[in-house]
Amino acid sequence: MLSVFKASTFKIVLFAFLTLVMSVGSFAFPQARVASASGTVYYFSSSTGSDSNSGTIDQPKKTINAAISLIAPGVTILFKRGDVWEGSLDLRNKSGSSASPITIGAYGAGAAPIITTLTRLDDNWVNDGGNRWKHAINFSTALRLFVNGVSKYKVNTTNTSANEANVDQSYEWYIKSGWVYVGSTTGAPKNVELIRDSKSTVNMKNTNYVTIQNLDIKGGIVDIDAPSSHITIDNNTIRQMVQTGVRVWKNDAYNKADPTPTEWNQYVSDITITNNVIDKVWTTYENDPAIKLNGEGIYLLDAVQGGLIRGNKVVNFGHGGISLETGTASATSSTHGVHNVIVELNDVSAGESGYMHAFGVIGLPGKTTNNIIRRNYFHDFTSVSHAGGSNNQIYSNLFVGVPLTTQSTQKQQPYALDIAPWPVNEKGSTVNKIPLEARDLYIVNNTFLNTDQFSIQVTDYNAAPSNVTNNVIANNIFGQYGYNGDVNAQVALDVTPKVTGTLHVNNNAFWDSSTVVARFKDPANAAHYTVAELNTCPNTTPDTCNANTEGDPLFVDFANRDFRLSANSPIKASGTNAYASALGSGFVDYYGYPWDPTNPSIGAIQYGAAPSLLSAGLTPTYSSSSVLYESSPSRLTDGSTTDYVGVGGINESVYAQIDLGVLYEVSKVKMWHFFSDGRTYRDVIVQLSQTADFSSYVTTVFNNDKDNSAGQGYGVNAVYAESGSGKTVNFQPVLARYARYWIGGNSADPYNQFVELQAYGTTP
Repeated sequence: MLSVFKASTFKIVLFAFLTLVMSVGSFAFPQARVASASGTVYYFSSSTGSDSNSGTIDQPKKTINAAISLIAPGVTILFKRGDVWEGSLDLRNKSGSSASPITIGAYGAGAAPIITTLTRLDDNWVNDGGNRWKHAINFSTALRLFVNGVSKYKVNTTNTSANEANVDQSYEWYIKSGWVYVGSTTGAPKNVELIRDSKSTVNMKNTNYVTIQNLDIKGGIVDIDAPSSHITIDNNTIRQMVQTGVRVWKNDAYNKADPTPTEWNQYVSDITITNNVIDKVWTTYENDPAIKLNGEGIYLLDAVQGGLIRGNKVVNFGHGGISLETGTASATSSTHGVHNVIVELNDVSAGESGYMHAFGVIGLPGKTTNNIIRRNYFHDFTSVSHAGGSNNQIYSNLFVGVPLTTQSTQKQQPYALDIAPWPVNEKGSTVNKIPLEARDLYIVNNTFLNTDQFSIQVTDYNAAPSNVTNNVIANNIFGQYGYNGDVNAQVALDVTPKVTGTLHVNNNAFWDSSTVVARFKDPANAAHYTVAELNTCPNTTPDTCNANTEGDPLFVDFANRDFRLSANSPIKASGTNAYASALGSGFVDYYGYPWDPTNPSIGAIQYGAAPSLLSAGLTPTYSSSSVLYESSPSRLTDGSTTDYVGVGGINESVYAQIDLGVLYEVSKVKMWHFFSDGRTYRDVIVQLSQTADFSSYVTTVFNNDKDNSAGQGYGVNAVYAESGSGKTVNFQPVLARYARYWIGGNSADPYNQFVELQAYGTTP
């Protein structure tokens, strides 16, 4: 390794540009408004526009109300990047058509345009003693408060006697009539925002053929109410809300005491929710154990016919990540249900929230059907995900990390998944119950790891158990389960005697220090069975229990969550293909590779399906013109870790960017910085994008910038010591062409040294 790079050795090349200015006299020629193939494009700028302008890019209009008034079939509304609009985007009764759709998006360079229902306070703060600051307000209630985008804990959340005198920490706040109080140890707070109510930021009903893309939506729900169709929510950031991120439902059927048959039959069809970051924004201080957390990231409730939920990052919600449900809120056989939705390639985790289910597919008999949940990364959540309804498929997913929740008021169910329907109250009745169902489900080729209790529980909470039957659990890996000390929960598969229907448990692999792997319909619910005993299907005859195995699956890199099977894996060709035809042509592995037609692997990843190195030999570009090459410009991608490239000035946050040439499903990056002395680097961020300027379709896969000093968002990843083995980051496959690797100085000197940068992926 070469010596540490010094800023004084930078070779700085200055380019002089000659600008030719052509005068056309005193008459200004306005730019014509852009006409699309099917309509007109209007431009909006809150900073420079006026509603009296024509709406061209040179003469933009200004207000969100003016934008709403112009929406018609074929119209495109573009908001300027870097600008902010306060208010709701009300799209009720706004419709395009297949030939003339409506599009709402962004133009220009910089941060996505913000549409917000948050109340922002100016900088007129007054010190109220010590670390407490106060600001005059003309309202008396607020639900949440954020400082620089970080949420704070309201001191009287559970301690009702607490008041402003209790605000003395930087994570605390309080409100009373006329004043809001915020703790700050660094002077007057900056960029303070409040949620005053739970209204929607985007509202749709009787809305058709509308696309919303490239916006930063803050403060409220994106609400899509039936009847509506052909709605696309793509590549937005949706954050800082009270409860739900995106909700698709039938409001009248849910809230009215006696909905009409027409209201019951209405639904949202062809909904597309793709490539969004949906973040409630939460801090561990808000995990007050005396309260119940709430909120759903993406919530499809009772009234959806056909949809795609793909490529979203969902984090920090207090109840569910992605939920497809019927009957849990308004149980009746009259509801339309949730049918034919594909949920794939999403990254779902609890983040800082103390309680969250990763996903749920739940339903009344015949009301949640033919949905597919595949190729998702469900990780680091604290309560069981639900599999139910009928004819739903759950395959090629990773379920990793389910610890026991610290929220004592909520159910302690640290399982990865359950098949466990329960009775729900019939709408309008407190006595009549309707049972949920879980039948004809396929739980196939998933990987379940690191759960504090079971990997899967199968039971039936209905009064007359009969709705759990003909379910398949096959080709799954169950590993490292039952960690919380409960002897009855130290098995991977828990099938209670309440399950009277047929269950098929075949070709699964169990990996743990314990020799017992399951409880299986024991009448006393006490016996624990080994793999050999499980393969006899104890206590039942209609079931099938074949070819289940036990042992270390020999992952490529378990510690870094690379769950591909190594060449020596005993289960690389031990699966069954008995269910392939039932699962259809979309039945591929986690990386999108086809399963071996004869001897498929067990787990979510087919053996041999490895993301390829995509970046070898490619020449990076840099955010700074101050660059010193130790040798060739492609040194960072040559596979060698013997020298480095120095970039930028003192303590400057900089990036190196690699163009992969075409779009790939990128699923792993690896990076080396100067490592011989074990230093740590600040602002280590890795981003992927489909566009070279990272103006849209940006996914952050690693970020340890805790104070947002690089301006790319607040990081949640840990700072790490550099080493010769580099830093490997595995993640949900992301469709991208460009990779950016950021750093901003280090613990040994104020400079930036890149050594080797790699990106891995597959052809989509």
